Amino acid sequence: MFAEITDYRMAVYSRNPPSHHLAAIALKSGVDGFVGIIYFWDRNRGTLPDAVITETNTSMHFFIDMLDSVVDLLRNESPVYLSAGDGTALLRTWDESVGEGEIPPP
Repeated sequence: MFAEITDYRMAVYSRNPPSHHLAAIALKSGVDGFVGIIYFWDRNRGTLPDAVITETNTSMHFFIDMLDSVVDLLRNESPVYLSAGDGTALLRTWDESVGEGEIPPP
């Protein structure tokens, strides 16, 4: 599975039973709609669940301390892709110029 992420929606939960995630980000790809979800878990949980990959969508899992980095990637990078196969799922950017940096305001 390979899809460009065009939209996302995020939920952060105020309570979580020990077996449930703390936050989730749903990933959408243009007209294809929902293509994946990222669950964020307490680090005390131990081992993360395996990614679940189908032809049309993917669920992947991170510890909660990765939430800020994932949101930063989705907000500030473009394009962002969801790539999944052979039991591995990842968010990725494509080629970017070295030293691109941020453009300062005028």
